[in-house]
Amino acid sequence: MISDLHFDPMADAKLVDRLAAADFDRWQAILESSPAKSPSRYGQDSNWPLLRSALEQTKGTMPTPAFVLIPGDFLAHNFRREFDATAADHSDAAYRLFVRKTMQFVAMQLAATFPDTPILPALGNNDEVCGDYRLQPDGPFLADTLPIVRTLVGGIASPGFDRDWASHGNYSVRMRTLRIIFPNTVFFSLHYQNACGSADIPDPAQATLAWLETELAAARQARECVWLVYHIPPGVDGFATLQHGSCPSEFIPMWNPGYAAPFNALLRRYADTIAASFAGHTHMDDFRLLGDDSGYYGFTLITPALSPIFGQNPAFRTVVHDPAGAVLDHTTYYLANLQAATSGGGPRRRGKRNTPSPRRGTCRGSMSKALPGST
Repeated sequence: MISDLHFDPMADAKLVDRLAAADFDRWQAILESSPAKSPSRYGQDSNWPLLRSALEQTKGTMPTPAFVLIPGDFLAHNFRREFDATAADHSDAAYRLFVRKTMQFVAMQLAATFPDTPILPALGNNDEVCGDYRLQPDGPFLADTLPIVRTLVGGIASPGFDRDWASHGNYSVRMRTLRIIFPNTVFFSLHYQNACGSADIPDPAQATLAWLETELAAARQARECVWLVYHIPPGVDGFATLQHGSCPSEFIPMWNPGYAAPFNALLRRYADTIAASFAGHTHMDDFRLLGDDSGYYGFTLITPALSPIFGQNPAFRTVVHDPAGAVLDHTTYYLANLQAATSGGGPRRRGKRNTPSPRRGTCRGSMSKALPGST
């Protein structure tokens, strides 16, 4: 799992017009012509040297994974603002094309790193031409990325993949007895608005919840265990909450409570079917336990970001699971000396291993009791 890539092809502003004029399969040569050879610093999104190094390291760590999960945010922060400031032609059409080529380039690099491996992405809040938290249902970004994602996913996509992705960025895949479902939780965010779409379009969050319920019911009927993979996790938005001081009077949630409640109800109803949930977005190595006074009914494991923009070390995670989807082991690898690496020193990798004690013979989330004792 590698999350929150936040790839910035405009890190060297002098290359932007050359990139905009070239096909995406020529981008690597253009990016490597930059005199800047060091990975991104703290406070910056991922440049090409950092993305290239991370992909090489993931390949070296787990050469033949069963699949690769990307829990969202392919594009750098403030992508349109940076494009407008650096590109000679910053029309809407030129920007849409540049975004599409950025997605194609990242997909090409992922596929080259893990050939013949399903690569399974979720969309993040920055992944859209309209703007942050503004994904347009049935919009141009979803149309442009449909063939890209379909190629990455390959033949394991469930029926209706094209329809589900093009409409809301949702889809599911089947890996033997494991169904992996990708509900687009960007629609659940308090910050989401359909700023570029029609005001008459049905609520995309409600549509996603209805689609998710259908997928979970089908998985239960087929006796499949389920993983959920999405970008924005449930629970408290720690970053937003702490903007109101170190001792805020109230917590600010990640999701609109009107969507969180029915989602939690689905987790309760299908607790015997959902083995695990995975997210990104916070940029930190984190987890959420989902439950109340009556007990826990789920958990979400949050993969830390590749992008060091919020001051954390670039990272990725490996997970070992059994055929029923129970998580047997997971390890976070991170670049431990980023500051030295940006000054010309070699990278130094460290790993942090967390080994839960799974309950076998069930789809029930194996880490729901083990996680409180993890580091």
